[in-house]
Amino acid sequence: MRWSIFSRGLSRFPLGRLGLTLFLLFIVGLGLTVGLRGTVAPDTIGIFDAANLPDSNYGEPTSGTTLGYSENFTNWTMHLDPSVANAQLVHNATQLDWQGSFVQVSTSASARLFKSVSVDIASFPIFEAQINVSNGVGYGIRFFANYPNGTRYNVWWEGSALDHRSGSGYDDIRVNMQRQAFLATGRQVTKLNAIQIYVEVPANTKTNFQLDLLSLDFVSQTLAPVGTGADLYRAIYLNLGNVSNYNSSWTLNRINAGVTLTATPGSTFSVYLVTPGAIFTSSTAQLIPYYPYTSSSEITFYPNRNVALFPELLPPWNYSIVLVAGNGYIESFHMNYANLVFLPAPADTPLLSSQSLGFYYSYFILFLFLLPAGIAVLVWHQFFRLQSVSRLWIGVALAVGLFCRFAIAGITAHVFDTTTYLASARAWFQYGNPSGSLGPTLPVTFFLYWMGYSPYALLQMLGFQDISFLGHQAGIVESIFIKMFPILSDTTIFLFLLRLKNDGKSFVWSVFYFLNPLSIFISAVWGQYEAATIALVVLGIYGLNRNKMARAGLLFVVSGLLQLFGFIPYALLLLNTVWLKKWRTTAALFGISALVFLYPPETSLLSRLVSSFLGVTQGLAYGSPGKYTLIGSFSSLGFLSSLHPLLLSGTAILTAALYTNYLHRFNLNSVLLYSGLAVVSFLLFSGPVASWVWLLPLGLLYAIFKEKDSLAAMTLPFGTAVAFTIVSYLTGSAYFLLGNVGYPIVPVLEGVRNGLEIFTITATFGVILFLYYFLRPNHASVGRTLLTSSALILCAYLFAYFWLG
Repeated sequence: MRWSIFSRGLSRFPLGRLGLTLFLLFIVGLGLTVGLRGTVAPDTIGIFDAANLPDSNYGEPTSGTTLGYSENFTNWTMHLDPSVANAQLVHNATQLDWQGSFVQVSTSASARLFKSVSVDIASFPIFEAQINVSNGVGYGIRFFANYPNGTRYNVWWEGSALDHRSGSGYDDIRVNMQRQAFLATGRQVTKLNAIQIYVEVPANTKTNFQLDLLSLDFVSQTLAPVGTGADLYRAIYLNLGNVSNYNSSWTLNRINAGVTLTATPGSTFSVYLVTPGAIFTSSTAQLIPYYPYTSSSEITFYPNRNVALFPELLPPWNYSIVLVAGNGYIESFHMNYANLVFLPAPADTPLLSSQSLGFYYSYFILFLFLLPAGIAVLVWHQFFRLQSVSRLWIGVALAVGLFCRFAIAGITAHVFDTTTYLASARAWFQYGNPSGSLGPTLPVTFFLYWMGYSPYALLQMLGFQDISFLGHQAGIVESIFIKMFPILSDTTIFLFLLRLKNDGKSFVWSVFYFLNPLSIFISAVWGQYEAATIALVVLGIYGLNRNKMARAGLLFVVSGLLQLFGFIPYALLLLNTVWLKKWRTTAALFGISALVFLYPPETSLLSRLVSSFLGVTQGLAYGSPGKYTLIGSFSSLGFLSSLHPLLLSGTAILTAALYTNYLHRFNLNSVLLYSGLAVVSFLLFSGPVASWVWLLPLGLLYAIFKEKDSLAAMTLPFGTAVAFTIVSYLTGSAYFLLGNVGYPIVPVLEGVRNGLEIFTITATFGVILFLYYFLRPNHASVGRTLLTSSALILCAYLFAYFWLG
């Protein structure tokens, strides 16, 4: 039987058949994922298991500290030019006070304190100092040594972390001086002969200064096997011995570790990888908070930052993982597992001519912006007024959206995130090891990426040989399959938006999502899973529209297991059922929430995310405006962070929802309204970049049910602007095409200053415009809205570009 029109075709194409298709895809992916576990020959990932190394855990007990040098605050001499500064020095048995002032001169100026000492840093390598320096000046600490003939030489360098520090009050310094001396001189230094402390100001600065030296000493520590006695530990050392994969053919991607430890209340700890030539850490491995209610922790860190300051003993082994306690001490420690995950070293990006770069950039812009947005406008022009749309044109729109995604998915990658998902999938299919999937992403999400990747694992088993694009870690085909999960999620959203209302207008709005540059960018270029989160919400809204509350609640909770957003409509639905005293439905919804507790690592991470949003956890910053928000990007607005705007706005939205529920019955539109307001609040006051795509389907859902054509129309220019500013000003197109940071392919766009601020201004204006259309009744034609919103967003962008760039 031939389906010729949308009203006949899609109405006769029941949800059962579409749902069955999705279910079969899920079953096939699940079967391949489980069946192919650990079956692919391991050649694109290496995992070094360090959990069972004998006698590998050592600690640095606090009782093993030996004092080698202690400052007595005497014999310091002051060196300054009276024409630029004057100061006086006061000292007693407990501290040294240095006060003075700088006069305004045309060059930078400094004043110095100097003292001759004799310190054996081979025996007492740990330098400690407590110093208090007033705001408005810089300061530094420098060391000197003597050659055998008595000639003095510098044991410091201009790039040292002990140089040119900003005065900001109390500073507690602890550093391994043996390492500092080696970095400064390139050789082993055994004795220091002098110390210099200085304060400095830039040119044309007139200010007073005060420096208080409270303590300065050199100490030694001891290492002992952990658990040999009741003690507190400053640091824990895991001896890795020799790591076979550590060579030029492999690159260390991450370290996954599971530890069981107890620590003093309020403790934090930082994780380092110590190698023969460098000491690495990352932002995710610094000042990790200790949670007293759970002794087990899973740590994932990406050793991508070579640190200059290391506060503890250098381990005597070639390779070591070191946990250093801060703001407290470690009481007990056990390493449950530790895996070093290696990936093949990517090929160097070849030198490209300007013509080649121009071609790649044009290709990127064509399939990300010009082709999909242009066809979306054509679809609006041709089908908006029609009462029915043929099945052929629906298939064409679907094919164009998939073609644009596949065309750029294979040659683009987010260097960090794509590699994270890639390492996870390779570890599962080549080693059968799920520990390659630890990280800030909720654990169930990685499994869904494996399901999308599973056909590629089958191709590998059949002998398929992929090729790489430029310097990317993934092959071209592999890059498509690692993004298959978010791409299929986009497709699901498109198909179910079509089913909400059987007319040409719904077809246009579905296309406005599927061919929106922002949705294509998030799923096919970045490879993020936001589309899966919102796809489950769309399915839940579809269920609510058919009064399937329990099914909708299940979909919302599963969405929340991917990202917390899904719990917003779930909470609103639960609130409504309680208010209406539908106790059977309420009980079913409460029972569904038990899914949160099925997998302990998922539960732990969810609880930490929630506590972060509530401002309880200090280690995560979601509860306060991040740098990708207008407040976070402009220092002059930083005072607003202390007001906790996310908590305030969330409280206001919850109050409004309760009041609405009190006045009249909560309905589907109310769920969409308050979910949308919650997302806007989250984006404005927390600012995760990929989550901007959530506004597209939420706005389109609300527009379809409330007949808000203006709201639906503005999502196309809004998404285009956000995607363009992310690509151009947060990373640069070279990051996705070539894997290079800070390499502007189009300097006039990507090479300007203050790119972060240009993005936050443009995106914030766009979301304000979104709110305007979201809250107002429909009041303008689609064509007029497309022109007006495009012009307004363009003006906001140009204003930010010429003002800041």
